[in-house]
Amino acid sequence: MPKKKIVLDTTICIDLFHGHLLKKTTELPYEFLLADVIVEELINPPGEVFIQSGFSISQIGEEAIGEIFRLRAHYPKPSTNDLFALLLAEINSCPLVTGDDALRKAANEEGVPVNGLL
Repeated sequence: MPKKKIVLDTTICIDLFHGHLLKKTTELPYEFLLADVIVEELINPPGEVFIQSGFSISQIGEEAIGEIFRLRAHYPKPSTNDLFALLLAEINSCPLVTGDDALRKAANEEGVPVNGLL
């Protein structure tokens, strides 16, 4: 049986790293997805840490870039990279976990299940 997928945004990644929870997180019975643009933007912590820890990295296909432009026009407060996380959750029909209130509101409006905590 495949693991249930959960998409994480940038703030949650940073919190998991600084809370020393990467190993514990990957031991949970879920597949944690990160948008590739989030992994690329992370400097402290470096994005490679999430790859090495076993998080799954996903790309948004070129055909979905138009949807990012639509989201950006409709939701100015979340970062563009976090809108990639929102779209990734929508594409995978799975929850988004975020600590960003503006992103949480956008997810609710888009009908994507969203949580602030694991």
